[in-house]
Amino acid sequence: MSENRQEWVDVAKGFAIIAIVIWHMQYDYYETPYFPLKNLLAGIWPVPVFFMISGFFLTNKKLQHPRQIIKRRILRWYVPTVCLYLVATLLHNWFIKINFYNTEIDYDGYISFYHTADFLKALAADVVLAGRELILSPMWFICVLIVATLIMSLITFSIKRIIINDDKFRIVQLLIFLFLAISYNVLTSMFSIDIPRYSQTFSAMWLIYVGMHINPKNIQFNSLPFCILSVTIVYAFSVLYSNIGNNMFSYTICTSAALYVLCYVSKATTAMCKPVAKLIAIAGKDSFYIMAYHLIAFKVCTLLLSLFGIHNNLALLIAPTSNNLFMYFFYATGGTFIPIAFVYIYRKLLNTVLLHKS
Repeated sequence: MSENRQEWVDVAKGFAIIAIVIWHMQYDYYETPYFPLKNLLAGIWPVPVFFMISGFFLTNKKLQHPRQIIKRRILRWYVPTVCLYLVATLLHNWFIKINFYNTEIDYDGYISFYHTADFLKALAADVVLAGRELILSPMWFICVLIVATLIMSLITFSIKRIIINDDKFRIVQLLIFLFLAISYNVLTSMFSIDIPRYSQTFSAMWLIYVGMHINPKNIQFNSLPFCILSVTIVYAFSVLYSNIGNNMFSYTICTSAALYVLCYVSKATTAMCKPVAKLIAIAGKDSFYIMAYHLIAFKVCTLLLSLFGIHNNLALLIAPTSNNLFMYFFYATGGTFIPIAFVYIYRKLLNTVLLHKS
């Protein structure tokens, strides 16, 4: 992948992570049955598109080496993810004391102070990527991505050990991933069988697999007519289907169309407005940390506003913009760039320490 192409992929990831930040903000958008604005802006596409973009960087050659996949995923994703969850879990009671959480607010369930048994159970869940700490709730995506990639690698390795012929191998691989995705869809939609975090793994595997084939090596993402068609598809699904996740095929079609639009816009932005593209690409490169810290960043924004006499409820997880356009952009900017600033400072300090040691 060329340097220029890599840059626009980071721009695409940047747009997607900003959409996720926006999704976690309170704001009364202009909504009608034929124009579900919030869904179009952030609800229907960012997370599944992220899974597909993850497939851009995978090949069957890589997947056939599970040891290397495991080693890379442990160092790059698993260790920092588990560390974040362990720290957040240990701070659970403190978060309640400083009003980051409130025991009287319904966060899809009420919370309480942890006792020793609660801590042990939560810490064990963190280690197996099933952590449920509220402040890191958007991190479910990373947990699913890790597990899905590892399972894909083990399946691909096993198939290749049995089937040498490349054409037959690809057919069997397609059928297995498709079968698993359909099975998950049936179990959840028809029988309401749902295992938190792990239930999304098989649909994530399918989206990653599709992304392996709908990628910049095979598609240029530069056709305006096809972009317009893709926008129409996303719009139609957002209007006609209340929950496209209940149908795996519509889910795949809609996400593929959204991916094309995102990549087209990202390439156009990179070509025509490089300063904006570079700024958004920064968010794309550090999307992991934005995913992890943007709820905390919202609370930092609330604390900053309180210095100027604007008092919002610190215990809320979503950004309380009070339907004020200025605060909307303030929280969106803070949710995106406060995590980047934090990581930048951390890297600078780490490099300084390493230089002193050397």
